Amino acid sequence: MRIFYPSKEVEEVTKVERMKCATLFGIFLLSVSLLAINIGTIQAQVETLTPHAPIYIEGDGSFTPTNGVNGGGSGTQLDPYIIENFIIDASSAYGIHIENTTKYFVIRNSLVENGGGSYYGIYLDNVINGKIENNTCENNNEGIYLSYSDNCTIDNNTCENNYHGISLWSSSDNNILDNNTCGNNYYGIHLKSSPNYNTIFHNYLLNNTLNNACDDGTNYWDKNGEGNYWSDWQTSDYPDADNDRVVDEPRPILGGTNQDKYPLVIPDFLVSVSPMSGEAVQGEPASATVSVSPIAGFASTVSMSASGLPSGSTASFSPSSGTLSFTSTLTISTASTTPAGTYSITITGTGGEKTHICTYTLTVTVVPFPWEIVAGIIVVVLVIPAAIFLYRQKFEGE
Repeated sequence: MRIFYPSKEVEEVTKVERMKCATLFGIFLLSVSLLAINIGTIQAQVETLTPHAPIYIEGDGSFTPTNGVNGGGSGTQLDPYIIENFIIDASSAYGIHIENTTKYFVIRNSLVENGGGSYYGIYLDNVINGKIENNTCENNNEGIYLSYSDNCTIDNNTCENNYHGISLWSSSDNNILDNNTCGNNYYGIHLKSSPNYNTIFHNYLLNNTLNNACDDGTNYWDKNGEGNYWSDWQTSDYPDADNDRVVDEPRPILGGTNQDKYPLVIPDFLVSVSPMSGEAVQGEPASATVSVSPIAGFASTVSMSASGLPSGSTASFSPSSGTLSFTSTLTISTASTTPAGTYSITITGTGGEKTHICTYTLTVTVVPFPWEIVAGIIVVVLVIPAAIFLYRQKFEGE
């Protein structure tokens, strides 16, 4: 059993790398929003999974239903063995452990968790022709771990809160890692002990505590002019001057001379309001224009809401949602009983598992005293009778 401890890796980190980990708070919020998953969706997914004991397959002859194979057929490229739709507790053994095989197989749509400091979520050892897709591996020593394994594909998995998110060790060569999300691990993606000629692209590497990636081999961190999404390599620090959704400066990879030549800008959106403040008399409305604009091709629908309203008032947006970019008219309607004062209204845009806010300052004033009416009353009650009295005095005196 291989157990790797953080102390062996800490020596590799330079002072510069530690400084890079201290990203701006705005980028941290962006990354956290990317990692946030709708709880209802996750619960629905878990309800469709079947609990299963840890799976161990050793050799091509062990791809059997007894050992957890619940789909596929002959182990060829067009008809691979399939292991799918399981929820596996890895607290007592590696969640899914396959070794010494050459047949084609797919591990997909499963949740493997709770391996702690001792066990890996999914572990391939001396394997070729494996595919790992659409799985969630969390709270394990290693989320997904390959050793001496070649020509495998790791695609669209989520690896969070592990020691390493995805690891390729010991001459694991010619593998493809794409569209995975690795967040809040010690390392996001870790290539160690000379794995070579692996292609790593379109992965989200977000807020991994020591470093988002480490690589001491010769590998490719981009493909066809597109690399990976890095929480520590975004436009707040490294510009995208030509707005081509690629950060202009390559991102170096800790551990050797590798670099992501085309680090990608994380798709997102911005919310702003104009004017930023306004005034309304009690019982009257105030309005402003809210603008929602995309970053790096963000295309999800964004819904608008407002909070922090004074009592007796309501807020409406027209339209209340839209695809980017769009503008919406915010109308805040006050009541005659709305207390006078200044209020900070939070405008929130939510879409694509991201949330952004801006602030509108509303000042509510009391209904002005009706001096015109008072003046009219004075005229009617005092001025006119006085004029009549003087007129009569004049003519009666004559």
